[in-house]
Order: sequence, then structure tokens, then C-alpha cells
Amino acid sequence: MNPFMKMSNALLGVLLAVGVGASAGCKKNQPAAEIPPPMIVEGVSVDLPRLMESVVASGNARAQVGLREVMGSFRYGQYGKAMAGLEKVAKGGGLNEEQKKLADEVIEELRQVIATAGPIRKR
Repeated sequence: MNPFMKMSNALLGVLLAVGVGASAGCKKNQPAAEIPPPMIVEGVSVDLPRLMESVVASGNARAQVGLREVMGSFRYGQYGKAMAGLEKVAKGGGLNEEQKKLADEVIEELRQVIATAGPIRKR
């Protein structure tokens, strides 16, 4: 191999290393996770996703666990159980004032769902 080829191979190797290194640090800013839209049940908009997002963003682990249980109950049509769980989280979950207000709004929405659909979804 002649010296010119050795030098061009070395130069090519350096350029590749610089290119890979430069591109590894160039990540585009990822958009913030979008909050899912409110859930619609019996024509009533229930904004549990917004409440859950607010609690997750605050890092309140105890409230997150409680809200996950509420979300599960709600998804499976156990509206009365979801309401009881949400009231428990709102009273003792360490929510801030904004979250308490949002929880009260969601509780009212759940009351409307229960008034029209009953405490348990009929199949």
C-alpha cells in the first residue's frame, strides 16, 4: 500500500469518526407528551387524563397509584368505585390547590355519568 492510500484511509477514518460523533449529539427536541382527550361516557366528558397528567408531572407517587386505580375502575365501567377512589385521592392524596380543583371538576363529571349510566356500566 502506498503512503498516499494510507493517508487517505486515515483521513477517511477521522472524517467518519467526527461525523458520527457530531450526529450523535444532534437530537431534535422531542415534543412534550400530549395529554389524551377527555373520556366521553353517556355524553359526559370526563377529564381524568388531564388530572392524571398533572399528578404525574408533580411526582406525587401516592396520588399516582390512587389515580391509576381510579382510571382502571372507570375504564371497566365501575363508576361508583372510581368516584370513591377519586374522592379518597382528593382528600388525602397530597394534591396541590390546582389539582384539588381539577379533581373536584372530575368528581362532578363522574356524578353526571353515574346519574345517567348508573354506578356500574351495563353490558
